[in-house]
Amino acid sequence: MRKAEWHLSSVRLLARNFIILFSGNVAGQLLYFVGTLYLARVLGPAAFGIWSFAQAWQLYLLRFGEFGFEVTAIREVARRPEDTASWIGSVVCLRFFFSFFLIAGTAFAVTGNLVPHGTGNAVVLFSLAVVPVSFVLEWVYEARQNVVTTSVARIAKGVLFGLGVVWFVRGSADFTNSVLAYLLSVAIPVGVVFVIAVRSFGFDLVSFSWARARALIRNASEVGIANILSHYSLFIGTMIVGYVLTEIDLGLFSAAHRVVVLPWAYVIVSFQRVLLPTLARWYVGSRTQFENFVEKFFRFTVIGSFGIGLAGTFFGPTLMSLLYPSAYAGATEVFVVLLWALAFAGMRFIFEIALVASDNQRQYLKGMVLLAALYTIATPLLSSKYGIVGAAWAGVAAEFGYFLYLAITFPHMQVATLVRQIWRPVIACLLAAVTGASFGSVPFAVQGITSLCVFLGFLVFSKALSSEDAQTLLQLAGARQAINRGGSNDSRSGE
Repeated sequence: MRKAEWHLSSVRLLARNFIILFSGNVAGQLLYFVGTLYLARVLGPAAFGIWSFAQAWQLYLLRFGEFGFEVTAIREVARRPEDTASWIGSVVCLRFFFSFFLIAGTAFAVTGNLVPHGTGNAVVLFSLAVVPVSFVLEWVYEARQNVVTTSVARIAKGVLFGLGVVWFVRGSADFTNSVLAYLLSVAIPVGVVFVIAVRSFGFDLVSFSWARARALIRNASEVGIANILSHYSLFIGTMIVGYVLTEIDLGLFSAAHRVVVLPWAYVIVSFQRVLLPTLARWYVGSRTQFENFVEKFFRFTVIGSFGIGLAGTFFGPTLMSLLYPSAYAGATEVFVVLLWALAFAGMRFIFEIALVASDNQRQYLKGMVLLAALYTIATPLLSSKYGIVGAAWAGVAAEFGYFLYLAITFPHMQVATLVRQIWRPVIACLLAAVTGASFGSVPFAVQGITSLCVFLGFLVFSKALSSEDAQTLLQLAGARQAINRGGSNDSRSGE
């Protein structure tokens, strides 16, 4: 009985933390997204393409600066909370040290004409963000499963960016103001959270040494390189289009890509940050609990991912016409294709979290090398032949190949078990797609509703969703009550 109660409270704690972090991410990113939609309208496709390219470059720099330190620290602090202050000191010092090399490398790339023509000034301005970001301490609250502060900080970023661009940007002449608004929206919340975290947990520099720094770099390197490659894969389409196609093409591709990145980079990241600490503890304390949760969570993500792909196929054109003016009509097909890349990414990310939680960083790194290689080969080839739509299809091909690799090599689930979890959703998706496409003379909305009904109907008929799954969903829903009560009992059970 105690074990069952512990499992229920753990599930509710996971759900509570995910709801809080997801809500903060969604609210913050929706505000940020509204700001980017505003920029797309006032800057125009060409200038917006330059803005998106420069920000993608900056996001690569942030990933290099993080270098796996946050993920490593989250895992270790979750296991030994008493070491929080020393981890804060070590991570901040190393990231601050890295930031100067990243800015210098950016300056070298710009002066050496290694970036597309016209993007140099924007790239340099965006690169300055690596300095304040080195003081980010949101990961401390994620490690200790107290994510309210993190959620509020992410909402604040969205508010500051949205207000900044609307207030200071009126046209393409205000391009620099738009970058400065972004930098301030990052720096201000980072500074506030840093002060709060240091007051709460301390800032231990006494135990920091270069020997400790080298050990941390060595321990984090596999996760760090893997995360860099993951981010490289996420934005390589934007980079390749920026180098080989026109500024207009870059703007169109970026417009579609940004809509897809909203759930890709933030819904998935919310799950990663919430699940990693608990899975890391379960792997040490209850291997069966760890494996059962991964299997069940995978089944839910497969169903949800296929549902997103189907919905995007039929409702995507309507959504894009609502978000962007007619000048961005060429982005619609790119958006629909990219949603299927998102679908495959949604199915595989639980494997990545489980690999890191179970100290299988090297296998995670090998998978990221494969994913980056697939993107590197497919994106230039398909982009040069089919333009921005080809760049989108390269994402689908790469994500599907990487998913197959993880499905075959994942050490905590047999291939037969994986096939048993996925075959019915696959058939349901195929039947739904064929049914929706057969109504070719009716509006896309009718096709979409019909296909989704077929999809859900087959899942129910084939019992792809069991009564046990329904019970788990009810347990997750019970987390809302925990939020209203402050979640005190769940928090104690998760410590």
